Amino acid sequence: MVGLDLKKYLTILLVLVLAFPMPVNAQESGPHVADSTIPVTAELRAAVDELLAANPPVATANNYVITYARYTGVGWKVSVAAVTDPVNWHIDEALWWGSMLVVFQDGNWKAQYYSAVPNGGAKRASPRLAAGGGSYVRLPFQSGKSAMYGTRGVHGGFFGTPGAKAVDWVSGADFGANAANDSVYASDSGVVDQVCEDGTSVAIRTYNASSGDYFIYLHLNDNANLEMDHNFSRGATIGSLRHGSFNDDCGWAEQADNHWHVHWGFIPSGGTFQAEGCILDISSEVWDCGGHNVSPGEWTMSDGGSDDGTDDAGDAPPAGFFDYLLSGLLGFGSSIIISNLVEHTEDSYVGTVLTNGIIVVFVVSYVLLKGSVDLWPVLYMIGIILLLESIRLIIYAIIIILRFLDSIPGIP
Repeated sequence: MVGLDLKKYLTILLVLVLAFPMPVNAQESGPHVADSTIPVTAELRAAVDELLAANPPVATANNYVITYARYTGVGWKVSVAAVTDPVNWHIDEALWWGSMLVVFQDGNWKAQYYSAVPNGGAKRASPRLAAGGGSYVRLPFQSGKSAMYGTRGVHGGFFGTPGAKAVDWVSGADFGANAANDSVYASDSGVVDQVCEDGTSVAIRTYNASSGDYFIYLHLNDNANLEMDHNFSRGATIGSLRHGSFNDDCGWAEQADNHWHVHWGFIPSGGTFQAEGCILDISSEVWDCGGHNVSPGEWTMSDGGSDDGTDDAGDAPPAGFFDYLLSGLLGFGSSIIISNLVEHTEDSYVGTVLTNGIIVVFVVSYVLLKGSVDLWPVLYMIGIILLLESIRLIIYAIIIILRFLDSIPGIP
């Protein structure tokens, strides 16, 4: 009886297996889209899958991730990265990072390898001319200010760009008045040909067809210019950097809440790379800035680069007592007051007014301490200056209040 029941149950199980077979994704065994950092449609994903299966950019890679997709008048412009592990990866570890154009053709969405620049960045994306930089390449941080050469030295994987290396340029709100701000500036003119966005930070790659140089910028806050085909002129502001620690597919950082850094990638030539008046030796990981060496953990200043290479970058002047004091006061004002306003675009006017007012007070106080003068004219002058500064601050405060009220729904 038991044998008959077992036979009956096995027969029923066999019928169920044959009637409802387990789903099998044919793409899982070959090149396919394993994930995406942004939402994509099923049609877009299927089109990319079809191209990857028919013409994979990396023979040994099966896992690909869509890192960017934006619809334009001609179709979808898409960035795709080949990765070893589709769960735990970062863009600087990508085996390949390329772009595709997905268009509606013959009743279906079709993908093709795409380049944002003429004759460059196609399926296997490699430089068309010798790279290596030059004096025309500007360091990617604020001109006339200093940043610390990151303690990791030369690092960063390949970003899917053959031969690419990277260094970090670090700054922060507590490093004094000579420290660079949190903006990133284009090292050379170039068009964006790859993008990685994940809702936390953005990474882009630019390419200059004339010089042959690629540049990669990581840890950016998203903005409207971080799109494929956008052209940045040399020295143009690319965007601002994320502060503090974060970890996602398009970048990661372990740093203090008031610190930031740009992960800057480039392609050396012959074991060296030049930016402004500084030449980086890839093997020693030391910058030679006109005879002055800058090692990991040391600071250097950006001069904005030059066409003839005569302006050498060098160390920033050492910060003094007033530099640290002013930086601390401004940092306190920014963190306690400005950062607690409604969402807004920061205006440098507040910092400028505060800085000028504080500088005047300290300079006059210093003169009084060091010299012997009639105090009444000096105090009269200080009173006039403080009165004017107070009037300007009151006017600016009224403007801020009006902006705040204008941002509240329901208040006309």
